[in-house]
Amino acid sequence: MGVINELYDDARERLLNAQLNWPTLSFRMLAYTGNPDTSFNASHLTQANLGTPYAVSQLLLNPITGVGGYARSSAALFTAIPIGTDVTFFVLAQDNATPTARRLIAYLSELSMLPFTPNGGDYLVKPDWLFSQGWFRA
Repeated sequence: MGVINELYDDARERLLNAQLNWPTLSFRMLAYTGNPDTSFNASHLTQANLGTPYAVSQLLLNPITGVGGYARSSAALFTAIPIGTDVTFFVLAQDNATPTARRLIAYLSELSMLPFTPNGGDYLVKPDWLFSQGWFRA
């Protein structure tokens, strides 16, 4: 098994330099197909590095910083993911008017129910509210 859940280097640097203010930004979740063991490259910066996602979520609502440094928000809602190829990993990205310029935050391939085969319906990806209390910890 390769990389499971990891922050991208750019996101780590921006957090350390106070350039990524989680509660004030907008985020989306991107769904991808392909081999999750070979898809992660920590040096990737934007969606352009990963290519076109299979599906894009609605905006994540209410980003807040939780106790202990956890990045929290609403769940990621994907509406009508097309029937077809299995979704094998997700990427949390900062929203941008130009989709290819979305800055990458976190790579998520170790989630329950992955991979999954889309059936044309909606799909909800929930942050870990039980144990880790969010999408990632700074």
